[in-house]
Amino acid sequence: MSFSGSMEVVGLKDALREVNKLNPQFRRQVTKDFQKITAPVVAAAKENLPTKPPMSGWAKGWKTPSGFQMLPASGWSGSTAGKFIKSQVSGKKPREYAGQMQNAAVFVVKFAGMVNTVFSVAGRKHSGSSKQGENMIKVLEYRYGKPSRVLWPAYEANRAEVEKQVEILTKQVMAEASARIELSKYLKRKREQG
Repeated sequence: MSFSGSMEVVGLKDALREVNKLNPQFRRQVTKDFQKITAPVVAAAKENLPTKPPMSGWAKGWKTPSGFQMLPASGWSGSTAGKFIKSQVSGKKPREYAGQMQNAAVFVVKFAGMVNTVFSVAGRKHSGSSKQGENMIKVLEYRYGKPSRVLWPAYEANRAEVEKQVEILTKQVMAEASARIELSKYLKRKREQG
């Protein structure tokens, strides 16, 4: 949708950015509403995490050959890993980096952390580049199933309700953006006339 003036709203990300400028309180409420909508997904994903280390080697620290610390010296903790499952709303402009689109999603539930990513998706693209990697993937698949072990099953279990509620939330954002933009145009015309 476009109109005379300097604002143009094309999609949801644009609408979120405009709403953030014109009504930051509503924008914060959108994030709270999305977190409430996705609470069952986050809870189910946390249930998919093992409480103890998924493998014996994960009970202690893990450093890569380059020195990067994948796991702290205390090892894997399911409760700590669960803190990295979060839902968020992004109004950032999408950009390309190294041939990949970044910040493309508006509504996101993510499982952050390098070792958490390894636990969740190891084996999705290939079966390991070393004997240890192959063994790790075999053990993870045997004990916890195929890759996308945490978020995808949690989302699938709650998909219908989440999609329905996100569609309602999206319509609310677009309606608020339209109303605020119309109000802005009206106030601008009044200032120019007065």
